[in-house]
Amino acid sequence: RRRDASELLASLPPEVAQLPFYLRAAAVLAHRAGDREAARRYAESYLHEAPDDLELRLLWLDVVEGLGDQAAVERFLDGPLEFPEASARHSMILAQALDRHDRGARALAIAYGALRRHRADPDAHRGYFGLLFMGRSVPNAVPRPDIVGPDTAFVVQDSHGDLRAYVIESDASPPPDPTRGELLPQSALALRADGLRRGDRVRISESDVLADDREIVEVKHKYLHALHLSLADFNSTFPAERGLQQMRIDKGRPGAIVDTMLPMLKTRREHAEASIERY
Repeated sequence: RRRDASELLASLPPEVAQLPFYLRAAAVLAHRAGDREAARRYAESYLHEAPDDLELRLLWLDVVEGLGDQAAVERFLDGPLEFPEASARHSMILAQALDRHDRGARALAIAYGALRRHRADPDAHRGYFGLLFMGRSVPNAVPRPDIVGPDTAFVVQDSHGDLRAYVIESDASPPPDPTRGELLPQSALALRADGLRRGDRVRISESDVLADDREIVEVKHKYLHALHLSLADFNSTFPAERGLQQMRIDKGRPGAIVDTMLPMLKTRREHAEASIERY
């Protein structure tokens, strides 16, 4: 089938072969065939006409990395990386490339933006977990603020012990979501909390009738807060996803977690053995 497609592309008149659709197809075929030079040539011609196609840009990146053209890789990674229509998967692959080339801060910004745009996509959450837990440069690039300010999250506790988290979100795309505790930096609560630390008190309600002052019990960067939220909610938000399971360890009975894990591991082993037998 690949040979048929290659023969079809080779038979096209030059003016047709230079159309974006066929350039894209030629780049993909050359990449799959292992012809990096041809894949690069076709991809660059296509991307000149369609620069916002992140999927093809990532194919090009794989090709130039394989060719050892580090200068081209760095020009791309240090240039504008605006792909607002990109899927969660492709955005996370771009973030992984930035991490791989020691651009942890930029990788975090790309991954965090993708997570906010694609909260309903489990790929966004898995990609974010992977970067923060197993990244090369990302883990050390997470800021560790101790005062409230733009791009920080702060957790407050009321007199009943209930907790509520707020994020001062400077990224306007997508706009901050109040239902998730996201605040504009110029909002009244964000301004009241600005500069405060753990242990300080902040007035939550703007009502003059009933004061609602709460203690700040935690301050952290929004990147870390997003990780904590995803870890806490992943299994309940995506109950059909089996790739990540959250378990709590009872500090009084730390060995009890083995009893929980053994049935899961047994089931996975049985599935693996059945697959090997089948194929």
